Amino acid sequence: MKSLNRFASVFSSVILLSTLIACSSSEEPSAGTGNSDKQKKAVTIQYTFWGDAATKATHERLVDNFNKKNTGVTVKAIHVPAFDQYLQKVQTTMASGTAPDVINFVHNDVYAFASRDVLVDLTEWIKRDWDGAKLGENLGDLMEGMKYEGKQYALPRNAGGWYTYYNKTLFDKAGVKYPDESWTWETLVAEGKKLSNNSANVNERTWAIAFDAKATAQHINYMWQAGGDYFNEDKSALLFDSPKTKQGLQFMYDLMYKDKIAPDPSITSIQKPVDLFSSGQLAMYQDSMGNIVRFTGAKDLNWGIAYLPKGPENRFGRIGATGLAIPEGSKNKEAAWEFIKYVNGNEGQEILAKDGFSAPVREQLLQDESKFLPADKFPIDRNVAIKGYQEYGKLLPSHKNWTQIEAVAKKYLDLYFINSMSLDEATKKIMDEATPLLK
Repeated sequence: MKSLNRFASVFSSVILLSTLIACSSSEEPSAGTGNSDKQKKAVTIQYTFWGDAATKATHERLVDNFNKKNTGVTVKAIHVPAFDQYLQKVQTTMASGTAPDVINFVHNDVYAFASRDVLVDLTEWIKRDWDGAKLGENLGDLMEGMKYEGKQYALPRNAGGWYTYYNKTLFDKAGVKYPDESWTWETLVAEGKKLSNNSANVNERTWAIAFDAKATAQHINYMWQAGGDYFNEDKSALLFDSPKTKQGLQFMYDLMYKDKIAPDPSITSIQKPVDLFSSGQLAMYQDSMGNIVRFTGAKDLNWGIAYLPKGPENRFGRIGATGLAIPEGSKNKEAAWEFIKYVNGNEGQEILAKDGFSAPVREQLLQDESKFLPADKFPIDRNVAIKGYQEYGKLLPSHKNWTQIEAVAKKYLDLYFINSMSLDEATKKIMDEATPLLK
């Protein structure tokens, strides 16, 4: 494995968990040689991914359908529930030479790992096996987001925008019209005060909106909506000290401590926002497309989806795009490629889209109402789901040291959001500690 020592040193703090995945032994032809439809002999490969129980069930069904095709390749699904735990295990197994054959990555992690020479460059395989028209069915932004230095290191698996999930019962009770495309930050505050009930009994309280106790990727939505970001255009400088970035962070803070329409971390550290929403104590919950599945069929929850409110500049929300990549350490690269093509292809995408797990990465399937969010199964505005993803969705920024830079940002934003550090102090700390990582 190229640059193994350098890669291992970056993640030296991770406890060795190499027993998670055993490495297969059969050799595969290199890219550009042989026929990818014919394996030398039957092989078993490992495919690892993260997610909740519903995600696990969907991907096990995907794997089962592939295995029934009798291609000479058998896929073993390896599931890890939590993303942070998943990423640590991937890093550990790659460093120890026991990596799985197919890895599920968030798009900006593809960039970070590819920059360390530990992923297979898929560019020539794509040219070998696909004509331009077929490859062009993938949404262009997703393909670009999984490149490093012009080379393709992963194929999109699934994606999805961010939305405002709203409780119709609480809106009706407060006499507030359901959120729509006219909503702005100002609307959120004004209507949010009507939706909030500041009862002394915390079990009887309701809030308009809520954020996770720990800083997550949600904060970048508000940074973008104010016109800020992590980096400048060429990623030569951080923008946490810019007025627009600070405006977005200040707005989130004010929703909790000034406007008091969002619970502070002392509450959300005990009750997650999604649980507050599910129990009827939260009027609006902002999160990814995967929650459409979570809330569909939920008892005593009358809900809908809307766009994110528009900030001073836009209403962007992060796109949760993931892709499938092959580690350099895999001994079954061609077999892994067969599975990746299946997942990215029409049949694999139909399986993923059927349950509303995420948006298809192919335009034709995205627009097919019979295959993606059919009205008889999902009681939502399908047009909002698509537009919120295609028009108002934005990929997280990529950088080879994204993981470390994001960790620094989260550390000090956590302190800011629990009222233990001022915004100026937090952003200065981020600038001081993360700027050297740009080099």
